[in-house]
Amino acid sequence: MLTLTPYSKESIVMLSLLLTLVTVLPSLLNHCKAGYIERRLIIVLTITTIVGEVIGCFINIAISKTVFTISFTVLLLFVLTKIILDVLQGKKDIDKDDKVLFTPGRKTIAAGISIASGISSSLYGISGGILNVPVMRYLLGRNFRACVGTSFLIIALTNPIGIATYVYLGVPIPSGLVVLICLGTPIVLLGSYFGSKWGLKYLKTSTVLVLFMLLLISATVKML
Repeated sequence: MLTLTPYSKESIVMLSLLLTLVTVLPSLLNHCKAGYIERRLIIVLTITTIVGEVIGCFINIAISKTVFTISFTVLLLFVLTKIILDVLQGKKDIDKDDKVLFTPGRKTIAAGISIASGISSSLYGISGGILNVPVMRYLLGRNFRACVGTSFLIIALTNPIGIATYVYLGVPIPSGLVVLICLGTPIVLLGSYFGSKWGLKYLKTSTVLVLFMLLLISATVKML
């Protein structure tokens, strides 16, 4: 949307935060029903992500569009590289927990990294799961489905803070975006609910990982 519309990057990011919030709610419901929530991480990661959300809003207001585009592309390339390596190596069963990694020290590090997750979310308008999911998987050893479900819950709790911060800072909501939100919300809700329900039932976790990787490749190419 940044390259296809005349709107400011702040307005685009605010819309993206809202659409991301709408998207994760039905998926969150399905993951909760399936038991894919890591309850021991919710409070600490939510608090630190909120801190990052607020910081990211102020940073976005201050930086130029060029800096925004370059830094966003670098972030996408970093995450994409990590996922590609994980798919190619295939050394660990991503459907199982690695209890050895779930230590107080690692949880403290994860809390610190989740601040960066919040910053990336409100700065770029992307899902905080792009960082939170890898952190929970590779640093804390949680199974991939639980990482995704927990990330959905954190997004549902923190994205409203980012949206409210942009509103507080006076970022305008163009009428064209309001129309887009009204038209897109029902489609997004239905697609997210039935898509996540079908995916949880029929798709292998490794397949979900590959699909996410392809999505990142597409986003990175558009930014270059």
